[in-house]
Parts: sequence; structure tokens; C-alpha cells
Amino acid sequence: MSKVLIAGGSGLIGRRLTEMLRQAGYEVNWLSRHASKSGDIQKFSWNVNQKTLDPDSLNGVDVIVNLAGASIDGKRWSSDYKKEIYDSRINSNLTIFKALRDGNHKLSHFISSSAIGYYGFENRHEILVETSSPGTDYLAKTCVDWESSAQQVSELGLPVSIVRTGVVFSKNSQAYEKIVKPIKMGLGAVLGNGNQAFPWISLDDISKVYLSLIQNKIESGIYNGVAPQMVNNKELMHILASHFRKKIWLPNVPPFALKLLFGEMANTLLGGSPISSAKLLESHFIFEFPTIEKNLK
Repeated sequence: MSKVLIAGGSGLIGRRLTEMLRQAGYEVNWLSRHASKSGDIQKFSWNVNQKTLDPDSLNGVDVIVNLAGASIDGKRWSSDYKKEIYDSRINSNLTIFKALRDGNHKLSHFISSSAIGYYGFENRHEILVETSSPGTDYLAKTCVDWESSAQQVSELGLPVSIVRTGVVFSKNSQAYEKIVKPIKMGLGAVLGNGNQAFPWISLDDISKVYLSLIQNKIESGIYNGVAPQMVNNKELMHILASHFRKKIWLPNVPPFALKLLFGEMANTLLGGSPISSAKLLESHFIFEFPTIEKNLK
């Protein structure tokens, strides 16, 4: 039986990926702040600030998946929280790199999450692919360093994969709940001019991307974890309103109002470029939910 170690296993993607892996016959363990046993899942302790982890967590592990990181929409972006967002991502990868470099293991593949924030929120008009240049804003710079910290593992002679995840649509995701709540109340509105792209993906499909990398069904490398359907904010709001049998009747929310409410984080709501999933499709990855309409149903 192959063994997978997941950092960030208690998160939205981590839990669904764990379910999929166990259904496929894998043994799954997690890295956690505190060691414990939960059902068949052993949680091993690690401390990303001190860059330490329990060396026993590496015993017999074939693949490590790092999904750890503070939520970008968890709270307003103060300087302290921006530092937490950054450190939680870079330090988690560096902790794993240090443990692999200094310890004994039989790892065959390291997979790190990243985000579509890599491309920035500058409303670029071209369709972005994995080789497109990164953005220049805070989140883009964070993602660049995040991926660079993951790529250090390749110095140990191991293949490294990176998944740039879009907005995950699931009834249990915070992003989805925040978007649909005002629509359900009949208070939905387009944000800004509504032309900003909204790269999204279903929970099952993004979890399946990681599963496919673990199972070598797709080659190691960098992938945009987004659905084939490209929509902008205006289109998204009308799709959701139609699904919940509501109407978008309020005027567009002006940028200044969003910036007053959310500060710098408002840039993630007002900006966005179309991002391609062509590399996944060319790798013969099959999306279960290629459209928002199918995902909602």
C-alpha cells in the first residue's frame, strides 16, 4: 500500500483528497500542529515557524502533498496578517525541504499547492497559461516565492509538481458561501465593472488533480487548477442568480466601496485574468464539473 503525507489535511481540499486517496487504497497521514490519531489517520506534529517536524512522519511515505497556508480571505490584510499569509506558505515548504534534506526517506514526488494569484490581479486581457509571466502585486509576489520554496525540493533529485488553484466551488467553501449569501437574500450585485475574470474549479476536480499527480496519471509539473469554463464576475453573478431563482437588480458595487470594506484584499475581487486549463486537458484529465451550472446542480 502506498503512503501519502498531507500538510493542511484538515482544510477543504485536504479532507476531500484524503477521502479520495483512502477510497483508492492509499494510507494517508497528516502533518498537524499537534500529534494525535483520528480514525485511521495518524497526525504527526510539525512547527513551520521553527521549521521542524517529527521525522517519523516520513517513514514509508511515497508522496508528500503540501496544502498548508493561512486563508487569503480569512481577515482584513493588515501588515501582520499579510506576513502570516506569506510565512505560512514559504515556511511550510522550507520545513519539508529541510526534513527531506536531513532525514531518511523514500519519497518519489513532492506536490505543493499554489494559487492563481501568481498571475496577479491586473485584468490582463490575454488568456494566461502556465508559462505566462507572474503579476507584480503582493499576492503574486507571495506565490512566486511560494513556488520557489517548493522547487528547492528538486535540488534533492525529486520531481516537484505545483498546482495553481482557482476559487474552489463547494457548498462547504467559505468563498462560495460569501458569494451566494447575498444572492440568496436577493441582494446580489456585480462587483466593479464585472469584466474581471473569475477562474474557478469544483472541489472534486481540484482534489482529482492532486490525485492524478499522485497516481502518475498526469506528469509532474506546474498546472493551472481551474475549470475549462471561463466566466467573468458579471456572468458568474447572473448564473448564480438564475440557479437560485433570483434577479440581479442592484447597481454594480463601485470599487471604492469594496476598498473601504476590504482594504487591499479588494484587489482580488476587482481584478482577474482568464486562465487556461488547456495543459490539464492535453494531459487527458477529465473534469467531472466543467461548468458552474453542472457544479451547482
